[in-house]
Amino acid sequence: MEKVTRSKRLLLVVLLAVILVLSAFVSLKLDFDNRDGLFQNTIRESPDGMQAFQKLSEITPSDAIIFSWWDYGRAIQDFGGRRPVVAYASRDILQSVAASQNPIYALEMQIFGTYEPSAKIHDVARAFLLSEDESLAIMREYGATYVMVFPGQDEHGAFNDLQKFAWIARIAGYNASDYVQVNPASSTTTYELTPKAERVTMLRLLFDGTFHPQHFTKIYENRVAKIYRIDYSASQSTETIDPVILILITQPMLAHPSPDSVTHMRLLRG
Repeated sequence: MEKVTRSKRLLLVVLLAVILVLSAFVSLKLDFDNRDGLFQNTIRESPDGMQAFQKLSEITPSDAIIFSWWDYGRAIQDFGGRRPVVAYASRDILQSVAASQNPIYALEMQIFGTYEPSAKIHDVARAFLLSEDESLAIMREYGATYVMVFPGQDEHGAFNDLQKFAWIARIAGYNASDYVQVNPASSTTTYELTPKAERVTMLRLLFDGTFHPQHFTKIYENRVAKIYRIDYSASQSTETIDPVILILITQPMLAHPSPDSVTHMRLLRG
């Protein structure tokens, strides 16, 4: 009888342990789903953001493939109805995801996250850092027909490729400060483009009024995004520009920009 009692107690302990583990698992999954949808909710709350992504379905063919940094991939698919080249991070770049600094969310991402192949993410980063001619080869490899970049001129501060540039450059194997230098001043950060910036495809697309991209035709622009058609057959010539270009951009220094944060930009030619 005593042996049966011990067995029942052991079974009860095991059942309680299983229930606790399952409860924790479900709690983590619910928290992950909530965090995972935050950016999509930010887009829904931004008229400019929604307009930019929804515009894809109006101005691009149904089989268009959109080249962008991975952060925007699911929005391209969910709101624009178009196929992104990448829609998730790869496991090896999780440290570049701000939310991963939270140990609980980092664990949730490891358990529940969806990931792109590392080589694919690194290719996308390289394409944005390389010259236009070199970038086209990578974009062609992934069948991309359009490019979407985000200059960050919105009230949410959530759409800003320049803010992401340091990580994109690092993932691509480059030193971001060779192209963009950050000079913090009180509550704002000032970005200064170096003369080498003219060689970088992402910067040429973000600042097309200065650098005049040769293989990309802009078909849409609002405060949040710029959409370009990739012209694979365009001339290989590159227009010369002033040797020194200075671009100042100020914005609040926030790890997680608030809805009230606004990016201001002005251009100065040296």
